[in-house]
Amino acid sequence: MKGRTKCPRCSTEFIVEAEEEKDTIEAICPSCGHRFLIKLSDEDFTWEEHGGHRKTILSSERPKTDKPLIASFLLITVTLICLIGVILPTFFIETPLTPLSAAGVKGSILVHITDESGLSQSNITISISGYSNITNGTGDVIIRNIPLGIQ
Repeated sequence: MKGRTKCPRCSTEFIVEAEEEKDTIEAICPSCGHRFLIKLSDEDFTWEEHGGHRKTILSSERPKTDKPLIASFLLITVTLICLIGVILPTFFIETPLTPLSAAGVKGSILVHITDESGLSQSNITISISGYSNITNGTGDVIIRNIPLGIQ
């Protein structure tokens, strides 16, 4: 049985070997050469069992995977889409609306008009791309049947 102990003179920790039948063993510190007795029932010293080397549980060869390659492809694709969106923002705004506008889909706009102090303004004419309407008493106006896209 092997155990770890500490030299009472220089406080160096080292491992000693003991037979299981003995109650005391004589130890010599490898650092200062001090000789001292260790009582195995003494609470100042704890003993640890040391076994042999463990065998590796995992295999040395792992199956190869395409996950890192797929993840890098997706990351590059998303980065390119983001860069195109920053450089050409109208491409992402106008392009999906073009087929809908060609099919005759129209939209509506709700506008709320206030002055600098935050009070609602009524009876004000709002025109967007040739479509116009007048605000109501709460300052709201809805302009209907406007073609989709930036106006």
